[in-house]
Amino acid sequence: MSKSVIIIGGGIAGIASAVFLSEKGFSVSVYESSPKWGGRTFSYFDNEKNIFIDNGVHILGGFYKNTFEFMKIIGTFDKLKVKNNLQLVFTNKDKQILNFKCGNLPGVWSLLSGIFFFKGFNFRDKLEFLKIRKLINGKVFEDDKLERTSASKILEMTGQTENLMKYFWTPLIFAAFNSPPEYVSGKLLVNLLKKGTENKKNMSLYLGNDTLNGLFIDNSLKYLNEKSALLYNNLGGKKIIFEGNYIKCIELDNGETVSADYYISALPFYCFEKIFSPSDYAKHFNRSVNLQPSTIISVHLFFKNDISFKPDGDMTGLTGTCVQWLFVNNKRHVSLVISGADYVCGNMTELSNEEIYFACIKDLKSCLQKFDESEIGSYKIIKEKRATFLTGPDSEAYRLRQKSSLENLFIAGDWTDTGLPATIESAVTSAGICTDLIVNRK
Repeated sequence: MSKSVIIIGGGIAGIASAVFLSEKGFSVSVYESSPKWGGRTFSYFDNEKNIFIDNGVHILGGFYKNTFEFMKIIGTFDKLKVKNNLQLVFTNKDKQILNFKCGNLPGVWSLLSGIFFFKGFNFRDKLEFLKIRKLINGKVFEDDKLERTSASKILEMTGQTENLMKYFWTPLIFAAFNSPPEYVSGKLLVNLLKKGTENKKNMSLYLGNDTLNGLFIDNSLKYLNEKSALLYNNLGGKKIIFEGNYIKCIELDNGETVSADYYISALPFYCFEKIFSPSDYAKHFNRSVNLQPSTIISVHLFFKNDISFKPDGDMTGLTGTCVQWLFVNNKRHVSLVISGADYVCGNMTELSNEEIYFACIKDLKSCLQKFDESEIGSYKIIKEKRATFLTGPDSEAYRLRQKSSLENLFIAGDWTDTGLPATIESAVTSAGICTDLIVNRK
């Protein structure tokens, strides 16, 4: 008879855990308190537009090994389109278009080629960037110093110039960490650079040819149903009941109790403590999960006719603006992304939807050729106030390991100790770690 696992939480970490464990032959049950699956990675149906709209844009890095494994199991990997060798397009307030394109070279040399041929960088910029090789190779800072130092301080101490910050570091950090450089751990930044430059393939970017539901959710649920996994939404875990150093059972929102051989909490960081009594939490965990949330704002613009302005490609970075990235979904639908919105242009999270819209229009007018506001038919704004957590130097102390001190409890989530920022890859990596730990116990 197969061993059983109960998973509390049906976000990406919980769903990936269920898929990996079902693939290994475990009997899996998943309990999700909300009516939808996928957590913060989901698409909702807009009745007015008669389309699905994603809750934000997700770009996958070429080093997303665990995410790609997950997508291959559920059969959606082929829905990704690849931009090889890190190719990016930027536009600034002079309406100047600058192409950042890395060469077909091994690892860090590919990145260096992109820096050296980028027209926005002068000789000093290129010379200062060479110091990053030493940073990646561990020849500048010891790990413990990196852990205590912010990314902004690391970049300042390695002489990174204003131009490098404008066209490379700040866009990279906001996109990867959903935070400004001063709120990012230097160690996490170096880890990301090491992973991204390990080989030529890792330098690529992957974008979806489908909605988030189509990429991650729908096929997962189909796969799990085929594997006879039990999926319950609108029914979450309320309380963990202990027996010594083991979890005896889970009390659900409806008052029922369920039990299994193993348990995985795949709850967000802001919900984790709620399933324990204060005394039990204090006994089994020596610190509170004191992580701080960070907001992403997505702005969807719907045009009356095919767009007349000409962004170069389907993904364009804007510099010196509140808006950081522009994505062309189709000829009449454009998405704008403002990462770390609590720290951008004052605090954009506190603005009304109308104020955010007009700020975006101002940015687009300043950066894009032939942009005409009158061509916009309507817009929608999504504020995801707890999209990620701030990954500052102090955050590492609050990221829990996947194996708890309890014999049969494991913890999954992008906020756990994966050595990665709060990304889909971090969530799926945590699911893979939990799966391996349970398989090895079996």
